[in-house]
Amino acid sequence: TVERIRAIAAKHGYQPNFQARQLRMQSQEALPPVQTKVAELGYALKVPNTQASMPIHLPIINGVEEEATRLGYRVSFRQYLTNLEGEYYVDEVCAYLEQGNGLIIIGTPEGKERTILAQYRKNLVVAYGDLWQEEVDSIEEDDVTGNRELVDYLVAKGHQRIALIGGFENDHRWRSLLAALGEHGITPPDQYIRQCEYLYDRAYQAAKEMVELPTPPTAVCASSDIMAAAAIKALKDAGVRVPEDMAVTGFGDISIARSMDPPLTTVRMELTLMGQIAVRLLQERLLNLRDKPVYVKTPAKLVVRSSA
Repeated sequence: TVERIRAIAAKHGYQPNFQARQLRMQSQEALPPVQTKVAELGYALKVPNTQASMPIHLPIINGVEEEATRLGYRVSFRQYLTNLEGEYYVDEVCAYLEQGNGLIIIGTPEGKERTILAQYRKNLVVAYGDLWQEEVDSIEEDDVTGNRELVDYLVAKGHQRIALIGGFENDHRWRSLLAALGEHGITPPDQYIRQCEYLYDRAYQAAKEMVELPTPPTAVCASSDIMAAAAIKALKDAGVRVPEDMAVTGFGDISIARSMDPPLTTVRMELTLMGQIAVRLLQERLLNLRDKPVYVKTPAKLVVRSSA
């Protein structure tokens, strides 16, 4: 048990991040081996599975289901926090938490729903969401390191005119990419920045607009692999060769990334590991092994293929 989770962590290089609060996770030695469950657990997705979210959700869910089963917990609750229109319904989630069960939220609730759910902070873990570590256990990818590796690679290949597609100013992945560019003295002009939702159609249109610029970029960094696929399609439709005329990169390394044409250079997120760690953090809370929230970063590493 302890050895297995350590082996998983060591293999993928995940590191807890405690700088914000100088916290240390409870030693894994304190976690007993598989034992009688003290509660049930479940997960809630912030948004329903869509074209953009499903490739991210499924590996995390697989990690949750596998680790929960291995530790003897029954996954008894699977729910969405919002509908496709973004309207929240948290009553069922709160009722489940009030029974003393544990819940892993995939994504970050906002507004009053966040405040409501924070009341159950001892039974919550947030995976793959913006930082929430002031209130509950939180896990996210190390996008700072991943984007730095990506930009270092592009600059080493001679790229200076680098464009960005996807995300918004309050998106930590977007901010870390801009920061990585800034470390090389690169500030993309406004025409190289296309802020938009993580959707295929939006990325296709954004890439199409890039091609039509008087001085197009030589590389496009998309905020997700789905968006990168859309960018490649738009460039091909416009007669632009990838990567000879314009390089394209993604973020995530979802299952289709390696089979794209050309195969996608991207940043890999260890999403299954994220789900596994979420269960272990939740177990610590359910067994009252600690009372302070922790913040864990899972690795994000550059994967070089043919698109850049």
